[in-house]
Amino acid sequence: MAPPLSVGVLTRGVVSSEWAFGFRALELPPGTEVIPKSGKPFDDMRNEVVVEALRNGSEHLLFLDDDVIPPPSGVKRLLEHGLPAVSGLYYRRKNPILPVAYYDTKPKPSFIGSFQPNALITVDLVGAGCLLLQRRIFEIIPKPWFEWTASRENLPEEERTSEDINFGRKLRKFGIGVKLDTSVRCRHVGLGSSDGEGHFAPVEIG
Repeated sequence: MAPPLSVGVLTRGVVSSEWAFGFRALELPPGTEVIPKSGKPFDDMRNEVVVEALRNGSEHLLFLDDDVIPPPSGVKRLLEHGLPAVSGLYYRRKNPILPVAYYDTKPKPSFIGSFQPNALITVDLVGAGCLLLQRRIFEIIPKPWFEWTASRENLPEEERTSEDINFGRKLRKFGIGVKLDTSVRCRHVGLGSSDGEGHFAPVEIG
């Protein structure tokens, strides 16, 4: 039987205890398959996760980075929407402390400003740190799904960007909208952390 959900966990090789406990607390559907990846560029790891999720027959794929911690019911809430692409809300860990969600303005995407809390809102682009996607997306969009182009000097400046921004633009090209659930407030942890309300606390050393 195919798993109802695959969770692609991208790590740098070691996860924090804070993230591990947060992951353990998640309410995931029975039979969920976890696909861990580490040690490669993020676009390569994301593409490998997609291939494995397609192979195992999952109807949904959640990308969850090793520094993003959704609330326990967060994944369940994202699944309940039945949308092709929907993200939880998490904030940057450096200035400006704003949601990792954007409008695709030129020459560079702009961060969303004020937004309605506890709502499902439309955005152009999101980070892939807590991003739920339906299987059919990857049967519509051709490979490679994710591409890191930030260091490609042969491209125009507006096309040099991260793999998640590029993926979001591919979704838009194929008419697939992206939603942001502002009720799924995730923590963004690491060398300093942003909570689900956008409050940043730096790590104190010494």
